[in-house]
Amino acid sequence: MALSGMTNLPPIWTLSAVVTDDGARLRYKVTGSGRADLVFVHGWASTRDYFDLVAAALDPAAFRLIAIDLRGHGQSEKGHRGFAAERHARDILAVADAAGAQSFVTIGHSMGAKYSECVPALAPGRVAGQILVAGAPAHAIPISDAELAEWTDLAGMAEELYQSHGTTMSQPVAEPVRRAWAAAAAQIDAEVLRETLAICFRTDAGESAAASANRPVRIVAGANDPFFPPPMLADYAARKFGIAAPDLLDCGHEIPLERPHDLARIISDFCAALQG
Repeated sequence: MALSGMTNLPPIWTLSAVVTDDGARLRYKVTGSGRADLVFVHGWASTRDYFDLVAAALDPAAFRLIAIDLRGHGQSEKGHRGFAAERHARDILAVADAAGAQSFVTIGHSMGAKYSECVPALAPGRVAGQILVAGAPAHAIPISDAELAEWTDLAGMAEELYQSHGTTMSQPVAEPVRRAWAAAAAQIDAEVLRETLAICFRTDAGESAAASANRPVRIVAGANDPFFPPPMLADYAARKFGIAAPDLLDCGHEIPLERPHDLARIISDFCAALQG
């Protein structure tokens, strides 16, 4: 993904792969030499490149960044056993294992936050903390078949995906960044888009995600998010984590693209507090 307008140089990534316990080959990339491991989990129709703008704003000497292509996205295979939040959580852990991340912070965006919340139950003690960015709550949220179809019927159509993606933002994002997202999204097949969006909204992963309540957490919300608006995330933050209010940024749903420097600052502050 292009990093137009950033003051830092783009990170140099090392590409790797791991085969999961069900035989799916997942691709991921790593950059940075710091002691704190960060595992980035993208949202719907995205890839491991989704957090590139945030990565460019983080100190590579302080962090080691690990970004995954979720199964069926980017260069990762989708496997043969279907999709579930818990399945994606096992994939995240498989990538962390392959990258040698013994203790790590997860940064999950949108549906990636829902998957990330299921990881602590699989690896007690290894998840040092979680940052849930415009995150889908672990519980189910009503959504109609028509609303699902409105997005999943765009499979393979880069221009239509580009236009629809623009409606989720309230801050300007560089044209090359948006075009790169749409081009990658158009390569994801309809089944993957349909099943993962259904998981995001219709699946109750509360039992699998229960252990996440015992981990340090930061919740970041976009003031103009059309999917998970601030009151919804504030209620979730209070009920599950005892957080008085999420970090609220002036943007829409695509926080890592709209406010990458602000998110990088939140990540840095969160990790400093964990270490201090």
